[in-house]
Amino acid sequence: MNSITSIYYPSAVRATGGGWARFVAKFAAVGAPIFGARFLAGRAGAMAGYSFTALFLCGIALCVLALAYFVQCLRPAAKGTVARIE
Repeated sequence: MNSITSIYYPSAVRATGGGWARFVAKFAAVGAPIFGARFLAGRAGAMAGYSFTALFLCGIALCVLALAYFVQCLRPAAKGTVARIE
């Protein structure tokens, strides 16, 4: 985890980004067996698990797209032009 976060986060926010990444990883490691057991316990357990995974991945994709939009808005304009934020 340390090697991955050092690549993705700039030095100014590396400790914060690394801490959040570790938190999410530990939270998922604790929650996955609990929610996995509940999904597999019912009659349609496997389908519920697949549906949950698909919805979760769609949510991640939406968050990545929103983040990309906001990063694009924060980039400075080319030299000699005015930045436009719509």
